[in-house]
Amino acid sequence: MSTKISPIPLIVALCAAEIASMPGVAAFPALLPTFIGEWQLTNTDAGWINGIYFAGYLAVGFGEYEGGKHVVGHGGASHSRS
Repeated sequence: MSTKISPIPLIVALCAAEIASMPGVAAFPALLPTFIGEWQLTNTDAGWINGIYFAGYLAVGFGEYEGGKHVVGHGGASHSRS
């Protein structure tokens, strides 16, 4: 007798994890006008800060694949898996 496991809980969990991770990406750009006023930044300063912020996301995206192996980073440590 085979037991069939429903993929629905996994799909729901992955969707919830994706939604939970999105505020971190959107929070800084949304708060940038406040930072400009509070920190008395020029538009150039704000552009540099915002660019560096997103360059970090780009670096993480490129860092996931290293030497043909998928590399998963956890808190600055990388763990390779084939």
